[in-house]
Amino acid sequence: QASGSAGPLGVAVVPGNRARVVAHIRNQDSIVDNYTLTIHGFPREWYTVLPDTVYLVPYGSAGAYEQEVEIQIHPPKTPEAEARRWELNVAVMSRAHGVEAASAPMTLGIHPYEDYSMRVRPERVSGRRRAKYNVTVANNANALLLLALDARDGDDQCRFEFDRDALELRAGESKAVKLKCRPPKQIWIGRPLERRFDILGASGEGGEKLLKDKAEAKIEGGAIKGMGGKLPKIPGVQAPKVNIPQVGIGPGGKLDVRMPNVRGPQFQGVNLRRPTLGLRALKMPNQAAVPAVSNAPLLPTQAVFRQKPWLPWWMSIVVPLIALLAIAFVMLKPKNVEVPDVVGAETVFEAEKKLISSDLALKETREKATADKPAGSVLAQSPEAGQSVKKGSTVTLEIAVGTSDVTVPELKGKNLADAEKALREAKLSVGTSSVQPPDPKLEILSTIPEAGETVKEGTPVNIFYPDAEAAEKNKKDGKDKDKPGGAGGAAGGGKQTKAGDIPVPKIDPPDQKGYGAALQKAGLVPGDTERRLDEAPRGTVVATDPAVGTKIAAGESVNLIVSAGFPRIAFDNDLDILLASSANGKRISPAVAKTSKAEKDPTWSPDGESIVYVADGQLMSADMVQRDRAPTPLRPASEKYADPSFAPTRPSAVLTVSRIKGKDRDLCFGSVKLDEYTPSCISEPGFDVGFAHWSADGKQILAVGTSDKGVGMVQYTSSKAFSANKDNWGKGEFVTKRAVDKGVFDAALSPDGQRLAAVANLDTPVPQLYVTEATDIELKKAKPLPIGGCKVVWLDNRILALVDLGNDCNGNIGKIFRINVDDPTKQTPIAPGGDNPTFQPLSTGG
Repeated sequence: QASGSAGPLGVAVVPGNRARVVAHIRNQDSIVDNYTLTIHGFPREWYTVLPDTVYLVPYGSAGAYEQEVEIQIHPPKTPEAEARRWELNVAVMSRAHGVEAASAPMTLGIHPYEDYSMRVRPERVSGRRRAKYNVTVANNANALLLLALDARDGDDQCRFEFDRDALELRAGESKAVKLKCRPPKQIWIGRPLERRFDILGASGEGGEKLLKDKAEAKIEGGAIKGMGGKLPKIPGVQAPKVNIPQVGIGPGGKLDVRMPNVRGPQFQGVNLRRPTLGLRALKMPNQAAVPAVSNAPLLPTQAVFRQKPWLPWWMSIVVPLIALLAIAFVMLKPKNVEVPDVVGAETVFEAEKKLISSDLALKETREKATADKPAGSVLAQSPEAGQSVKKGSTVTLEIAVGTSDVTVPELKGKNLADAEKALREAKLSVGTSSVQPPDPKLEILSTIPEAGETVKEGTPVNIFYPDAEAAEKNKKDGKDKDKPGGAGGAAGGGKQTKAGDIPVPKIDPPDQKGYGAALQKAGLVPGDTERRLDEAPRGTVVATDPAVGTKIAAGESVNLIVSAGFPRIAFDNDLDILLASSANGKRISPAVAKTSKAEKDPTWSPDGESIVYVADGQLMSADMVQRDRAPTPLRPASEKYADPSFAPTRPSAVLTVSRIKGKDRDLCFGSVKLDEYTPSCISEPGFDVGFAHWSADGKQILAVGTSDKGVGMVQYTSSKAFSANKDNWGKGEFVTKRAVDKGVFDAALSPDGQRLAAVANLDTPVPQLYVTEATDIELKKAKPLPIGGCKVVWLDNRILALVDLGNDCNGNIGKIFRINVDDPTKQTPIAPGGDNPTFQPLSTGG
């Protein structure tokens, strides 16, 4: 047995603080026992017992048979520590018997505290007449909260309306109220005004006073006006009352009339005080009285109402300016002109003269291939005829061009009459003129497109004259002021020009016609055109001579360096005909020919629109324009051919092939017409012929010949260029040295006929590249370059492709790569495994 007792019957504590209670425990049992103390009806983590275990001997024995234990009560400052009287039971547990040995009742009072938070969202609202917010109030305390709400801005000008002016919140409860903020007046024009305000809350007497002041302010401010006024939604405000008049008979028979009585709204008050919890009788240890509960709220939540004006402030400035500009526009509005009808004009030149006479200018011409209208005539115009446009506006023309290819004649040095005659004979038309109206005596300096370029029939050719006034002025300036064109040499070879004040304009737009117009506008004249292989799109101006930015005299000419692009390259892998870019070797889909047959030996037609090849020996033609068309056989499958090679000329399509009859291979000639080919062959019983290379003038062919004496180059010559008749060529003759293990494996002349590229092992154990003069066919003056190869194909006068088929040149496929013979150390791979490369024809103008 044990006995225990606690100090006072009741104790009070404020959450977050501690209260101490002393318990006295005595062991009245006959054995030694350990005792622990616990409180029933109270969370274990809210109190601490010191010491936790008491060791006592039986009462009356020598030693400690009784002891005081301190209980520290420390409820947390959370809503769970509810403010009320807690009826508890302090129990002593015997460890020896495992039962409750003694107990004593205790009353604990947890005092209330006030802790609430308010949050307004959104924090910033823009509007003109009102702004709406949501205010969330959370009671973080342990007792009922009665809270009054209000809001005030710094100047106390805005009106605030809550949907509820007072809230009742249980411990841990949150509620949301809606708030409207109204400005004192509208802002009709000006800058936005930010109104910062605070959300206020108060409870108890402070809350009652807050509601009273709020109600009186609304009543005095006119929120209620007479009988029709709107009653504010404020707790404690009684609605106005009206007592109707009453009439009766009073004492003595007199009429008694009670006049109507109107009583305005009255504020009767609201009780926002917390109900009593009966904790006054409970004492707090070591304190004289219960502490007062603080009713100070947290710092008010702030929000901003950004009141926007109906019209922005700048309208007061802009509106008058717009009015002034409108007046100025009406007064200074340019006169419009009517677009003339130039559709049907025979040439662009005639159409431009008509446009200039109407105070308009020609912007650009666009070509459209057609057979229904005369080549060079105007098909359409934009803007259309009859439209009213601003004086000086530009007009775009659509020009008819034919479907046939023609070559631009040389017009430099000719006058206008002679140029028109030459263009008519070439089935072309006169385009724009740099001088308007043109002087019939002036000599043409340059044209775009330039002389020698292949274009469609009827294409307009723009002509450029030297600036006569500028040329005369330059003569008067004196010869001592002549200077070279400076940086121009870096671009196009160092053209000599007279220094001046006009910088060569930047290349914009990059097309020839567009940049020619830019030069003309700058007071300069387009000069000669040089075409170079470049990765820029074909026809793009990539450099000038003199260079861009060089200052030259007015009227000077500027040479144009124009991209010829990089053509496509076709080759075979001994199975299919493939297509790739010769710039970087990137494969182009779809393949030219890819079937179950062995397709090889491709050659491009001179117009670049088809490829002829052999499929299991049958001569075939693939359309490279309409790629979905099936290849067309040129000869029956019973006839076998190899190594087709087109002559580099338009419009005729002369083709050489190697005819295979048994073990014999002879060179055959013929023209491809409408997917038909009729060859005539030169019988060469002493050797086999293949891989023919045409000269640029069409009067010489170098072909690979093999005989029992070895391999070498066989030469065919003709007095008639590009002849398709075998009788004009005669017999072929070996023109290089031959031996069983030595010889020339391939050779080809450059497009300009100045260089010869050959692959031979005359001086080396393995075949290597030779580049020499065109007349050095026996390679007596040439020395081998450290570049191996077996087959060679020229792209232009500097660039060629090589095929490396191994040390003995007997491989079926090998590495195809591109080099510049002026810098042969740089090699560009095209295909890792291929043979018989052929470049799509591409005019480079030299």
